[in-house]
Amino acid sequence: MTVARFISNMGQFLRFGLVGGSGTVVNLLVVFLSKKIAMWSAGITEHDGFINLFGTQFNIRWYHVFMAIAFLIANTWNYQLNRMWTFKEAQRISWFRGFFPFLLAGLGAFLVSQ
Repeated sequence: MTVARFISNMGQFLRFGLVGGSGTVVNLLVVFLSKKIAMWSAGITEHDGFINLFGTQFNIRWYHVFMAIAFLIANTWNYQLNRMWTFKEAQRISWFRGFFPFLLAGLGAFLVSQ
């Protein structure tokens, strides 16, 4: 491996890390804002039930809704920023064709975290 290639790869690695870090900030910001907006507009707290699960004692809470909204926005942010900045030299496919595999990989991690 040449020194130039190593430097190029390290730059791409650092950009990828910066995009991931910015996605974390976007995610936290969206969760915070969605909770504040829900509280101001409807008096909803994150622990209130959103929907009952098939007549059981279990509920999907507003917390889960806020986290899902934040995930979708941050995932889209990361995909677009990686596409424009980190991997701009890569062969291009259509936006949607590239986004859905990226979304599915992130969705798996999101479901595990919930």
